[in-house]
Amino acid sequence: PSASRQLCLSAVGALLLCSLHERPVEYTSSMRIRDILTPVKDMHYRPLLLYIVLGSLIGGISSSFLSVYELRILGLSHTFITTVGIAASLAGMAGGFVWGHYADERGWTRMYRMTSFFTLLCTLAWAFVRPATARVFAPFIMIGSTFFTAGSGIASSNMQFFYSPQRGKTTYFGVTSALGSLVSCISAAAAAALEPKLEGFLGEYMAIALLFFLSGSLGLVNYFVNIRKL
Repeated sequence: PSASRQLCLSAVGALLLCSLHERPVEYTSSMRIRDILTPVKDMHYRPLLLYIVLGSLIGGISSSFLSVYELRILGLSHTFITTVGIAASLAGMAGGFVWGHYADERGWTRMYRMTSFFTLLCTLAWAFVRPATARVFAPFIMIGSTFFTAGSGIASSNMQFFYSPQRGKTTYFGVTSALGSLVSCISAAAAAALEPKLEGFLGEYMAIALLFFLSGSLGLVNYFVNIRKL
């Protein structure tokens, strides 16, 4: 009976979708290889592109180590991380609501600056968490990070939409996302290769803590140098 019901609902959904009519597209464009460089050449968009790409590059230094850091180094249990993760998810939902209203009143640029700054502070804070105090401080960092990232993520998309031209937004969004993902992957791979060498000198805890310190501090340098240009 359950399978039959799902099949009927699927058929009804297909019929409803077939009854919808798309609006005619007034303008279409074809993607050319040289168009990939357009966002880089755009003086109006370049400061935002530079901040996002450098932020992805720097963030990749520590992001891949967070789970290992929480479980193996700080000694947090799966139950503890999952429980705090639920609270963090709720904080993220609340953050989207709060920061959206803030942006409507104060502007996306101001909101982007504020949320990006506190997100970077949360990254930096992981470098100073000790196993003995992790159960006290880790929840604040996890919840705070999700709360502020909810705002910076929305703001980043809106800023890209605002700074890109009326036509060709897909190219701008695609190039920004692709470059950010590429450099993040490269920096994560470089950090993974560097961490065992640091561990030989500093020990496992200090090696990963140092990577979080570098990620947070370099992210703040990028913030103070480049985000003021937006």
